[in-house]
Amino acid sequence: LSLMPDTARLFRALVHAAGTGSMAVVDGRHLRPSDESVDALRWLEGTPPDALVVPAASVVNGGVASFRSEGVFEVSGNRTERKVQKIQSDGVALPPTSGWEWRWNNVPEAIARVVLRLTEEVSCLGETESVV
Repeated sequence: LSLMPDTARLFRALVHAAGTGSMAVVDGRHLRPSDESVDALRWLEGTPPDALVVPAASVVNGGVASFRSEGVFEVSGNRTERKVQKIQSDGVALPPTSGWEWRWNNVPEAIARVVLRLTEEVSCLGETESVV
């Protein structure tokens, strides 16, 4: 389990948001990223973040379990449903501030505006255990 998604996954999520979200442009029967989104994504791709904020994380494991049916079996003429105890996955609790940072005085205003709008369109970063 990764506490922080890597920058490639973040970038892919922003590209997806640019091409399918509210900032996308209708091109015939398809959507495509707007020119301003492409400019912002190119800037991000060529400009590594100045800082990475990795919060203190707490692994949450309350020993929660459930019983799952493994099917019906016949043993010596008796049909029985077999249930097996399965431990639930651990979770990770994070404070609200985490992610990548660029010094805003180094980010062109137009780029910052577009990136902020694109981040509002990101619903997930590709896997169920991803932080958003």
